[in-house]
Amino acid sequence: MVNPNSLDALRADISSALDLLEILIENAKTDGERLELLAINRALVKIATDIDNGELVSRNAAIAALVNELGADASDLETIHQQAVDLKNTLDIAQNLLTAFGNIANSAGSAHA
Repeated sequence: MVNPNSLDALRADISSALDLLEILIENAKTDGERLELLAINRALVKIATDIDNGELVSRNAAIAALVNELGADASDLETIHQQAVDLKNTLDIAQNLLTAFGNIANSAGSAHA
C-alpha cells in the first residue's frame, strides 16, 4: 500500500489525474474547454517532471547538467532522446579520434625504433 504522505502517493494521484484529463480532453465540447484542460495537463506534467528531476538531480550530477541544459524541454522525451543520441555520437567521434591518435603515436614510435 502506498504511504499517503509520500512522493509515490503524489505521483499516483498525478497519474490518475492525467488519465482523467485525457478522457476529458477527448470529450471536450469546445476548443476553449479543450485548451483549458490541456493547460492543466501541461501543468501537472511539469509538476511530475519537477518531482522526478528533483530526485534524479539529487543523485546524479550528469543528469542535473542535462536537466539544466534542457530546461523547459525536460519533460519532452523526444528532446531527451535526441540529446542522448547526440551525446553518444559525440563520444563515438571522440573515441575514433583517440584511436586514430593512438595509431599515429604507435606508428611514429615504431618508425623511430
